[in-house]
Amino acid sequence: MIKPLNIGKEIKTLKDIQEVLIKIQTKEDTALVEQISFHTNIWESLNEIVGNIDNLNTGYKSYYAGYKKLRKDPEKIRKLQLLALLKEGQSVLSNGVIKDDYCPLCQQEKNKIKLISELNARIKKLEELEQEKDILDEQGRELEGILQVNINTVDGLLKDKCFKKKENPQLVKKIQKIKFSLETLSNELKKGIKGKDPIQEPGKIHIDKKDISTLAKQEKDIAAGLTESKKSNIQFPIYNKLFQSDKAYNEYQKIERKLGILTKQQATFQALFADFIKRQETALNAFLTMFSTNINDYYTTMNPNEIVDDIKLVPIKDAKEELVGITIEYRFLDKTKIAANAYLSESHINCLGLSFFLASVKAFNKENRFVVIDDVISSYDRSHRARFTKLLTDTFSETQILLLTHEQEFFDLVSSEVKGKGWLIRNIVWSEEEGTGVEDGILGIKGRILKKFEVKTIDGLGNDIRIYTEKVMKEIASNIEAQVAFKYNEINEKRMAPELFDAVHSRISKKGDGLKQKANIPRLKGIPMLIGNITSHDNDFNVNIEDLKVTWECISETIQAFYCDDCNSCISVKWFDNVKNKIRCSCGNLSYDWKS
Repeated sequence: MIKPLNIGKEIKTLKDIQEVLIKIQTKEDTALVEQISFHTNIWESLNEIVGNIDNLNTGYKSYYAGYKKLRKDPEKIRKLQLLALLKEGQSVLSNGVIKDDYCPLCQQEKNKIKLISELNARIKKLEELEQEKDILDEQGRELEGILQVNINTVDGLLKDKCFKKKENPQLVKKIQKIKFSLETLSNELKKGIKGKDPIQEPGKIHIDKKDISTLAKQEKDIAAGLTESKKSNIQFPIYNKLFQSDKAYNEYQKIERKLGILTKQQATFQALFADFIKRQETALNAFLTMFSTNINDYYTTMNPNEIVDDIKLVPIKDAKEELVGITIEYRFLDKTKIAANAYLSESHINCLGLSFFLASVKAFNKENRFVVIDDVISSYDRSHRARFTKLLTDTFSETQILLLTHEQEFFDLVSSEVKGKGWLIRNIVWSEEEGTGVEDGILGIKGRILKKFEVKTIDGLGNDIRIYTEKVMKEIASNIEAQVAFKYNEINEKRMAPELFDAVHSRISKKGDGLKQKANIPRLKGIPMLIGNITSHDNDFNVNIEDLKVTWECISETIQAFYCDDCNSCISVKWFDNVKNKIRCSCGNLSYDWKS
């Protein structure tokens, strides 16, 4: 190519090309070559787009016809949305995730084989509809792929620095118009079959092939005219060809380098993804094991010696062994089960839910260590409540707990359990005048009684005194082994004060006069207990605060005879002094003669 120039130079390397170009170039030639290259590039790019326009317009018409046919029946679209759910149910049943005869969605009893058969029939019917949608989707993806290639081509053109020259503003607008028409078509395809708004008719977004062809021919003619203007100059055609060859090869090398980088990245990401899946599965299994252990521990703590155990979370996988979800599994009567509400009572389900929540606190609340538990014991029996309270105080001692309840019995139970463990006991109060407020809580029923005397209110005071008396006399009777008539558990737990007084008085009367005289139980069986019983029931007897104060003082004096002021423990036979024949408290500072 360069032989006619007689410059005494051979081209054997890329570097030689650059040297020859520098040697033969002129300022005018360089500018002209850039112009020829600019217009040639536009012509070739637009010509490539023109070659795709017929396929795009025809393809969109075909796509629109299929789209319109599916959209014509809205019920078909709704059925397609249901298909995914039906397939998931089929997978769950076929893979043995559900082992018993019930529907995993509605929890109703249903023969498993019959359910699978019904699902298969519905799925087969819907799959025919899905095939229509899949064909349409594939057609749309192919069109989008062609459109994106052409949009990228236009974007590449617009990056050319020659577009910034003042003589090219109209050309820029024409190229941008082409890009807009391509993007409009692409945006319609992205709406999809489930889109809210329908796609536009082909006639409204038709890509004009004639305009683009005309512009391409104009650019070709401009490039040819610029080249023809230098035809008589033997050096310029050589310089132009050499320049274009060098430029094209440099572009090729850039693409090749990018391809190498992307290929390595692809291999790296594939390796990373494969390793990530392995690590994810290992980490997930480790987490589920830890999480499941906590759930099982909390549940069995609240429900010891029962027929439910080995509670755990297990991953659900599809036919490709890919994770699709997580479910709960437990053993009930030595058989593995999944549906909790099929076998467990409301109270046990609540315990299970509470165990999940507390396990979540342990797993996910490691930063602020703060949790609010609002009235979660409404359907629990007393044993569950006591164990739940102990679980909180023993297992969550490092967590700030805000425990709320509107049940007085549970409030008293928790107050008694947390007394001396640093908990703050508060009452949330409300009045029409003051609104909502917080006041210091009352530790147990005795504190509530003293508070009512302090504010001089008799509302429920007699009932509180009676309940407190029965509660403490049960403890005293147990400690001194006072005998009461046998009754079954339910009735035994509801011993009334008079029979407890009789049993305790009979016991201490046989053991010595010291405790008998100090306790003076007979005086309680008169007016004090009469007032306490009457005021705790509905009747017409009008009692005042002074009557109840007398009752309370008598009962307090009697009870105090059994409790040590120093260690606050009740005298008990377990601390009986065999040498001195005395019954005493735990520290020994309170004792009475006790006949063998």
